[in-house]
Amino acid sequence: MKHNLIRSDKTIWKTYPTAIAKDMDGYLLSLLAPTHMAPTICSQRPLALELEYLDAPTFLSFLVGASLDAQGLELALGRFLSWLDQFQAITHQTLGTYIRLTDFHFENFLYNGVTIYGLDFEQWEQGTLADNYISLLSWLCLYDTANQPLLQQGFEQLLPAVAQRLGLDQATVQTLAQQEIQRIHTRRTSRKKRTQTTAVLMAGGASSRMGTPKAHLPIGRYCFAECLLYTLRQFDQCFISANEGFTEFGLPIIPDKVQNIGPLGGIYTALQTADTPYVLVVPCDCPLLSLEMIEALFSGLEQGCSCVLSVMGGRINPLFAIYKKTLLPTIEAQIKTGHYSVLRCCAQAAYVPIEIDSALVNINTPEAYEALLVMDTQSCLPYTTFLEKGLWP
Repeated sequence: MKHNLIRSDKTIWKTYPTAIAKDMDGYLLSLLAPTHMAPTICSQRPLALELEYLDAPTFLSFLVGASLDAQGLELALGRFLSWLDQFQAITHQTLGTYIRLTDFHFENFLYNGVTIYGLDFEQWEQGTLADNYISLLSWLCLYDTANQPLLQQGFEQLLPAVAQRLGLDQATVQTLAQQEIQRIHTRRTSRKKRTQTTAVLMAGGASSRMGTPKAHLPIGRYCFAECLLYTLRQFDQCFISANEGFTEFGLPIIPDKVQNIGPLGGIYTALQTADTPYVLVVPCDCPLLSLEMIEALFSGLEQGCSCVLSVMGGRINPLFAIYKKTLLPTIEAQIKTGHYSVLRCCAQAAYVPIEIDSALVNINTPEAYEALLVMDTQSCLPYTTFLEKGLWP
């Protein structure tokens, strides 16, 4: 579900799976382009941006290239450090806070031997002064390449400069980099699991307690479904479980194969439809759900169970869960007996409960929705605050 690049003669069309991804990317691109830190946006469509074409390889290609030498690396890293200095200054001045690039990776930057350009800004959030500098250091240690001795040398050259900018001693900065390296390894493991998983947005409920379809409730300038699909864009395979509607999101809509049996019907259909060994189901009434919460569920798969269920506020939530396709025979047998409890089915097969951040709550009543609208969601949904302010350059 990630963006696609389509090149023409002088521009590149970048298409996005969700409006939020496009808005997040477009916001920082627009902010940085005037200072030649990113390509200029030439035009746009509802889910696409047309960018100027920059004839330059990625910074990663430069780092792993056969022609890399110590002098060229030192010069390039100095320029990258200067790019980050400008980025911190511009974003902090505009937004009043530091921005963390949560998908920091050298593939997301171009380098033509003179200038660094940022290319991909779909994922960012409120952060600290240290975040992006620590990411720069950490990624120098993560490539299995013949140039690794040179990259290690680059790390050692950058370390004092980063420590000075952060007002920290070098040992502390090294510790922060090691912690970030561990987080990156965790994300890599999760990414491998995501390739084996189909994500399913469960949107087929009646929303009887809310009185209106929950998936379309607005939060900021987006609706619940858009917020969740922005998180689920990390999955290559994704569809929406619903009996009607939702065509505006451009994803397959899968109606229940067995009607009128509640959530079990959606889970059963999802497992039958998916061609991956795992299915992640996500309820449409949890707009604060994050990728970190999903990664927590994935950790439960290591225990060899048939399903991993979230525990939210002390209660098991079988609609934010991961199910193995091997659970299908158990579900089919239970449907035949006329019992449609998801928890009963999971109990028969053995499940692993995973405690999820208590901030994740189901918004299934008007009172819960009103409470959500007045709470500070900036740390969970930065795009509903930053972009809602109309801060486009």
